[in-house]
Amino acid sequence: MRDDIWIRQIRMDTPIEYLIPTTSNAGVCTTALVDFLTLTHNDFIERCQSLMSNDRSVCNLYEIIAEMYSSYVRRQ
Repeated sequence: MRDDIWIRQIRMDTPIEYLIPTTSNAGVCTTALVDFLTLTHNDFIERCQSLMSNDRSVCNLYEIIAEMYSSYVRRQ
């Protein structure tokens, strides 16, 4: 990816082309962010479902958060 399309901070004067997801030019930054968030969300939902399918009791939110955090750290 070209270095000239990455911006460090979004401000009020940031061109709109950086905020609209596209597959080329400045919009690839937003597309990458949307893709990352979608994959992270889907992984979270799958982990929740797997925890709930193993045990029909109340799901411990702290265990889910810890699992998601450790998964995120392993990817880094």
